[in-house]
Amino acid sequence: FLAYSVGAAALLLLMIFLGKGDLSAISSFPKWKLFVGVLGASYIFITILCIPKIGTASTIVAAMVGQVIIGLIIDHFGLFGAQENPITLSRSMGFILLLFSLFLLFLKG
Repeated sequence: FLAYSVGAAALLLLMIFLGKGDLSAISSFPKWKLFVGVLGASYIFITILCIPKIGTASTIVAAMVGQVIIGLIIDHFGLFGAQENPITLSRSMGFILLLFSLFLLFLKG
């Protein structure tokens, strides 16, 4: 908590002194977007819980698998203004190899 509070304070100072944004625009910021902070905190909390149970490497690769799945979907459909980049055989194979690496990390011995 303390580390992220210090990081948030540092980002606030950087935004004030180096940013080109308008601080008065905070009042018009869509409140639903603040949920992203809850998702980030949840990610950190779940990571902290998983590392002692499944190990650091497995936790990190599992998170990467989830991010790649979402990335492939966003690219394929061109969501959020992203350029459409269809799921091809080579992209699918890359994802399958990532899944296989997670499987290998879970093997005992």
